[in-house]
Amino acid sequence: MKILLTILAIFGRILLVLLILILLILLIVLFVPIRYSFQGRFEDPEVHEKALPPEPLSRLFGEADVSWILKAVRARAAYPEKPLIRAHVLFFEIPIEKFLQKEEKEEPEKKEEGPKEERPKKTIGQILEELPDKIDGLLYKKDYYLAVLSTNYAADALGKLRKELLSVLASVLPREWALAGTVGLGGPVGTAKLLEVIGYTWPVTAGHINITPDFEHYIFDLQCAGRGRIRIITIVIAGLRLLLNKNLRHLIKMLRRGPKKRVPAGAAEAEKSAGAA
Repeated sequence: MKILLTILAIFGRILLVLLILILLILLIVLFVPIRYSFQGRFEDPEVHEKALPPEPLSRLFGEADVSWILKAVRARAAYPEKPLIRAHVLFFEIPIEKFLQKEEKEEPEKKEEGPKEERPKKTIGQILEELPDKIDGLLYKKDYYLAVLSTNYAADALGKLRKELLSVLASVLPREWALAGTVGLGGPVGTAKLLEVIGYTWPVTAGHINITPDFEHYIFDLQCAGRGRIRIITIVIAGLRLLLNKNLRHLIKMLRRGPKKRVPAGAAEAEKSAGAA
C-alpha cells in the first residue's frame, strides 16, 4: 500500500507540473504581445511628365519585422532582398520559403476511357423559356435574405459584430506610424483633391501624415514607418463574445439554411390542374 501511495504521489506531482507548464504556456500565448514594425519608401525624387516614373517597381523598398517573447521568435520580410522572408526560433533559422514553394507533383497517367455521353445542348428557345423562372428564383432568394437582415435580431447581431471588429482593429493597427514625402498629380486639380481627401481624415491622421504638394508635375517621393503590437487575448475575447451572442448564432443559422425550396410557377399550376382532375 505504501508503494502504491508513493507511486500515486509521484504521478500526481508530475501531472501537477505538466498542468502548470500548460497553463504557463497558455498565459504566455494569450498575454505576451506579438510586436511588429515596418518601413518602406518609394524613391522618386525628380519630377516627371508621366503619371509613373520609369521602372516603378525598382524604386520600391520595404521591410517588416515581427517578434515575440523578447525576440526569441522573430521573422523579417524585405523587398527586394533575397530570400524575401527569414524566420528564426532562438538561434535556429526556419526555411520558410521552402514551405511556401509548391512542389511539382507528377501528373498521374490518364486512363483511357470510353467515349463520354454528350448531354444534349439546350436551344436558345429553351434557355429563354427557363430565364423568367431563374429570375423569379433569384428574386425569391433576395427577398428571403433581405427579410432576415431586416429583423431586430439581425440588426443587434450586426451591431455587435461591427463593434467587436472595430475593437480588434483598434488593438491590432499600428499605434505609432508616419507617412511623409512629396506628392504631385500632374496639376493643381488632382493634387488639391488629394489634399482634400487627407483633410477629411485629419481627425484620425493628424500628426501622422506630412505631405508636401507639387501642383505642377507628377512626383511620388514617399516614405512610411510604423510599429504596433497584437495581443491574442483581445482576439479571443472578441471571438467568445460573438460566439455567446444568441442573435448572431441565430442569424448565421438562418443565412446558412436559406429559403425554402421554391416551386416554379409552371409546376404549381400543373399540380393544381392535376388535383382538380
